Amino acid sequence: MAEEWRVSLILDGRGGTSHCRDLLRSRFGDDIAVSVEKARIFLYAGSEKAAGEAEDVASMRGDF
Repeated sequence: MAEEWRVSLILDGRGGTSHCRDLLRSRFGDDIAVSVEKARIFLYAGSEKAAGEAEDVASMRGDF
């Protein structure tokens, strides 16, 4: 991606970051890169619009 936009999510500790990461990766496919660090998940998008959409989907608790 030429220019990346990053969305940072902080988990509340009720679910494993690995499980959430896997769910988000399957939901987004190759469009959004997903990484984890302790209780945070990072989503990387190629545009501001894609980052906003990723944030909307990821913040729907367990609905992704």
